Amino acid sequence: MGLTNQLNLLAAPNQDHIDEAYAAMESLGIAHLRNAGYGEISGGERQLTLIARALVQKAKILIMDEPTANLDYGNQFRVMCRISDLARDGYIIILSTHNPDHAFLYANRTLMIYGGKVIADGTPENVLDAKLIKVVYGVDVNVEDYRYGSRRHKLCVPINGGVGKHR
Repeated sequence: MGLTNQLNLLAAPNQDHIDEAYAAMESLGIAHLRNAGYGEISGGERQLTLIARALVQKAKILIMDEPTANLDYGNQFRVMCRISDLARDGYIIILSTHNPDHAFLYANRTLMIYGGKVIADGTPENVLDAKLIKVVYGVDVNVEDYRYGSRRHKLCVPINGGVGKHR
């Protein structure tokens, strides 16, 4: 399906096209799914399949609307790691998420949109704070520094279950 922009209406993919598709699947860790039906694979595998399709299209800018929605924790992690790898490989990734921790862990720039307007723009560490998260999500959090070995980033930790008055 990723080749529809490269083939005319009645053309079939040649071996080079098929090899490109398998290479994209391999790069995302889903080569073992090459003969699986789309309805037979998990939600995380489906997301990675859609990303592979974009890679075969030779897209250098990937726009993703909540690529981890409805995925379990493990698949969220696997999808976000693959997306992060693509960014390191030179792809431009524009991704929407409702999870501030995704921004802290994977983003180098964050736009916070609320009420249809950009209300903050910058690095996740400079943009996302407890006050802004309370305004946007109506949740009380502490934004904590997390360190593990040489790795350092911030995380949102809900206070008292996170429930508070909205604004």
